[in-house]
Amino acid sequence: MVELKAGTTRPEAVARILGYMADLPEEEGIAVRSYPIGADPHPPVEAAARAVPALALRRYAYRFTLD
Repeated sequence: MVELKAGTTRPEAVARILGYMADLPEEEGIAVRSYPIGADPHPPVEAAARAVPALALRRYAYRFTLD
């Protein structure tokens, strides 16, 4: 499961993802991994990623130039 956030990854997004993760194994009988992706995670989001092995926090960055 991937959730791409525009900008900051907030704790509310992680709560939503954890709810989805809890529902899927019951319905499908599969192991679920989740990847919340954002530019700047809040500290509680980083703590959640350390505490939940199936939650793999990812960051994105971009650069562009104008000529």
